[in-house]
Amino acid sequence: DRVLTSGQKAKALNGVDVIAELQKKYGDRIQILPGSGINAGNAAEILEKTGVNQLHASCRGYRPDPTTMGEDVSYAYLPAPHEGDYDVADEEAVCSLRRAADTAAAA
Repeated sequence: DRVLTSGQKAKALNGVDVIAELQKKYGDRIQILPGSGINAGNAAEILEKTGVNQLHASCRGYRPDPTTMGEDVSYAYLPAPHEGDYDVADEEAVCSLRRAADTAAAA
């Protein structure tokens, strides 16, 4: 039903040509879902250049986790500088992305 793709690039913004081609060829049969590096700053451009109507984004933020580090042990799983944090979906990042996508859809 759906293909999650960055257009064969590390970030979807760099793969917009492939994503647009997939949308043109197959968008009437499957959903093309761009993902990787999508944020409020590039959402409108990706939507415009690809012709898709949805995006996948983590909208990642970080919160401190006081249980991550002890005197003699670390349970950290994130690399520096976030080794003492846990990752979350950041509410403001989600809202900003939604506003950018809505603005692009209205244009």
